[in-house]
Amino acid sequence: MVRSNIIILLLIFGFSMAKGQSNTQEWIEVNGIKWATRNINTPGTFVTNPSDLGMFYQWNRDVGWVWNGNNKRPLIPSEPDSTWKVPHVDTSNWNKGRGVCPEGWHLPTIAEIKSLIGSGSFLGTLNNEKGNFFIGDINIGDKSNNKLFFPFGTLDKDGDPQNSMGVYGNIWGNNNGKPCNMGYQDGAATLSNGNEGLGFYVRCVKNE
Repeated sequence: MVRSNIIILLLIFGFSMAKGQSNTQEWIEVNGIKWATRNINTPGTFVTNPSDLGMFYQWNRDVGWVWNGNNKRPLIPSEPDSTWKVPHVDTSNWNKGRGVCPEGWHLPTIAEIKSLIGSGSFLGTLNNEKGNFFIGDINIGDKSNNKLFFPFGTLDKDGDPQNSMGVYGNIWGNNNGKPCNMGYQDGAATLSNGNEGLGFYVRCVKNE
């Protein structure tokens, strides 16, 4: 009887773990490219949930900034005594294309961003956060969980969100060592030349 109960508990626990792993999978494949399901938090670490905002980064700076929940500064840096740079002019290659991604990951290239935009996207909400969903490859992995969520949010050159929260967002990209970005809102996305002084999210792509 005790053995049976243990087996039942293990089965229940195993099902719960499998379900949890499915909901927090590390990447989703889009047109053969493995995109992280979550934004970067502190340098080299992902946020816990796909709906968590993560930190904002200026180009080529290994310091993340947390939005404090209103439209006023100060922001909270990942490194004590750090300051938001105004102006910030630096188009150097950010850690050789890795940015603040963990080992084994890199900033998305222009080709990878174009591929993601071409996959199609739509406006939606995840855990009360508004953002864009991008559609992953339905023939790979869990077909019920094949969508990437990108929450809204951007900081201007002064570190102010300017009412972007819940309206539009940006992630950094790598244009042969120079900054570029993908902007997204209302279910659409565009590729632009990145302004290094702005604060964007970092969403990584897994190395081949």
